[in-house]
Amino acid sequence: MSVSAPGPTSAPATSAAEGVASQPGSMANEMGSAIGEVEIEIDFPRPGEKQELQSWLGVERGSHVVPSRLHEIEERLLALGRYRAAICQLIDREAGVHLKCAVSTARTVKRIEYQGIPERILQAELAKRIFIRPGQRVDQDEVAGRETRLARQRKRIAEYLEREGVFGAKVDVVADPVAGDPRAVDLVIKIDGGHALEVRRIDVVGAGPIAATEIEELLRPGPWTVFTPLALREQVEQLERRHRTQRNYPETQISSRYVVDLEARTVDIAVRVHTGTHLEVVLTGDIGADRDRLLRLLTFAEVGAVDDTEVENSRRVLRDWLQRHGYYLAQVSARREELDADHVR
Repeated sequence: MSVSAPGPTSAPATSAAEGVASQPGSMANEMGSAIGEVEIEIDFPRPGEKQELQSWLGVERGSHVVPSRLHEIEERLLALGRYRAAICQLIDREAGVHLKCAVSTARTVKRIEYQGIPERILQAELAKRIFIRPGQRVDQDEVAGRETRLARQRKRIAEYLEREGVFGAKVDVVADPVAGDPRAVDLVIKIDGGHALEVRRIDVVGAGPIAATEIEELLRPGPWTVFTPLALREQVEQLERRHRTQRNYPETQISSRYVVDLEARTVDIAVRVHTGTHLEVVLTGDIGADRDRLLRLLTFAEVGAVDDTEVENSRRVLRDWLQRHGYYLAQVSARREELDADHVR
């Protein structure tokens, strides 16, 4: 199957708008209106821009336009990427029917300015979260029911600040007109306020063999650090990984959530722990390879399960690794024994 999907072009291949016909006897000639003049209105025109659009549309005097096809002419104007709105209509004049198209110029970003960046936030890092770039359109009149680009940009910056530990900041993204150039705006990122939070309380539920004090010591920020959601997630993942791989609780699952009190400038953290089954692994037989290395190959901790499926998966992993490293006749057998409700060998 061959599929051809040509990309967009900067100008249409044909010289006349769809819905325009000039040959006598055509349906457009029977149903449309003969055009006397083509009028182009632009809110902030550049020199020669009106004439350029008239020529590009290719609608000449005497040609016929079907009223129902005016929308297609508007779409062609918007497809140029230079305008944010276009309205075309047929107007009866003494000299005949005129095709009038009024277009609103799209505003584009000239430069980006930052104001009030908190001390602990690097401008270079903040700039990576700005998806509206110089040269891009910044129209606020977008599809009904959707956030404008400026609103989405504001939300993205606010979320980034909170991830970095700056809470309660007022973020605004403003498109300031550039003096002398009505088509251009400066994108101004304004940040007002924002502060770090102190961890007030850490509640641990279901710690089991994991000491609650161990969790609290790990999650409570030190004297030179501040609370951030990113650090909390990384610390919880570190704790979970430690108990899966080093403490032999491969089914350990640890989740966390936090509640912010902006007025008190504090945060409360809740941690829920499920350790699951304690696993004891015994390797027997003539093993020439490093035992610690073999234990690290087992799949229990990675998958988070101690069942017959992972027993078989781990057996195959050990066998394949031994055979790849020169133990060509190596065979591995495995069995699972439940010592009690919370211990497996």
